[in-house]
Amino acid sequence: MLGLGVPEEFGGGGEPDYRYRFVFAEEIARTGFTSFGVGIGLQDDIVIPYFLDLATPEQKERWADAEVVAAAQDDPRTWPALRARLSDTFATRTRDERAEVFDGSDACVTPVLSFAEAAAHPHLTARGTLVEADGVVQAAPAPRFSRTRAAGIRPPRSMPDDVADVLADWAPTGATDLPTERQETR
Repeated sequence: MLGLGVPEEFGGGGEPDYRYRFVFAEEIARTGFTSFGVGIGLQDDIVIPYFLDLATPEQKERWADAEVVAAAQDDPRTWPALRARLSDTFATRTRDERAEVFDGSDACVTPVLSFAEAAAHPHLTARGTLVEADGVVQAAPAPRFSRTRAAGIRPPRSMPDDVADVLADWAPTGATDLPTERQETR
């Protein structure tokens, strides 16, 4: 029922008469799902008119196509075709090309980086998220408080020799009930 006023060529209802949307809003109100009705009203009465007036024909075509995809995503029979379409779309650009599109925007988008790339990333470097101890890059202690600094950072052990030593590192000072033998896990 979303987009009653959108022309049929773009996947809408093709009915510009506001009275149809009003009847629909009244029926939604009777069910008690008023927040759902507000969302539809926002789309139909505020977003869509701007879109129809200001979007280019290419943008309208892409939007209509996205509506078809959105409607098909819940049908498992369409998943192979949607998977192929997404794969083809992602293959059109590299990760770095996609990241460049969003660089400097306030969109919540970030590329998936290797650990080495993350260690050199300006955002993480500026915040001290990763630190190096004896040549080993690792996550910095968290949370970080301004008045209480973390103890010295040391590299991780390659393989613990003694479980009791490892637990003693984590245990509060004076703990006496620590296991003393390695337990096998299944």
